[in-house]
Amino acid sequence: MELDEALAEVQRKTLFADYLRWLKKQDASDEYDHQSVLKTIDKVLRIMGNADLLE
Repeated sequence: MELDEALAEVQRKTLFADYLRWLKKQDASDEYDHQSVLKTIDKVLRIMGNADLLE
């Protein structure tokens, strides 16, 4: 997924990171591996330079 251009603005990057943090707090679904999703969200946040947003 190419997000470079969409996340060029600080505000958009912050909103996306906030969305990922919100997503982590949602109830797990039996349709996917919840732990795998959480690890992927953490990885994306680290790549984005937002490691301080991890909980």
